[in-house]
Order: sequence, then structure tokens, then C-alpha cells
Amino acid sequence: MSRYARRVDRNQPEIVQTLRACGWFWFALSNAGRGAPDGIATKAGRLRLVEIKDGERKPSEQRLTKAEADVHAAFKASGVPIVILRSVDDALALR
Repeated sequence: MSRYARRVDRNQPEIVQTLRACGWFWFALSNAGRGAPDGIATKAGRLRLVEIKDGERKPSEQRLTKAEADVHAAFKASGVPIVILRSVDDALALR
């Protein structure tokens, strides 16, 4: 596993804290590597696969890795898109 497989974006703790404050249960997957989303958020019968990117970084630094892009494409093809959250505001808007 590469040293980047488990990298967590700077804003992930703040976004996760916001999700929890809004009543979402957070199950972290960021240690899974291999392009897995950062976590699963669930609330009131809704389940969201979540990727967290640092919205304050340059767009080129927010891009999905090849492994992430492949996983996102596979989930999207199966009808389950992965939501990308870049800020606390994105977390607050999660439905």
C-alpha cells in the first residue's frame, strides 16, 4: 500500500464533527485505502458514501486519485454515487 493510500485531508475532522452535530452517524473508511471513500454517513434511513476533499486547496490538488476515480465510477455505474464534501457548508447541506 502506498504512503498516500491513507492520507486524510486537513478538513476531514471538522467536516466529520459537523456531520455528527447534524445527527449523521459516521463510519470511517479512510484507512481502507485502494480508492475507498473516506466514510459512510447515515441518518434517518439515508446512507451516503462520502469522499472529503480540502476545498481550500488548488483544484488540481483536489482531484481524485486514479484509484478513487475508479471506485467512484464503479459506484456511480451501480446507481450509488459517492458524495464529495469540500467544506463545512457542504456537510451542512448533505441530505
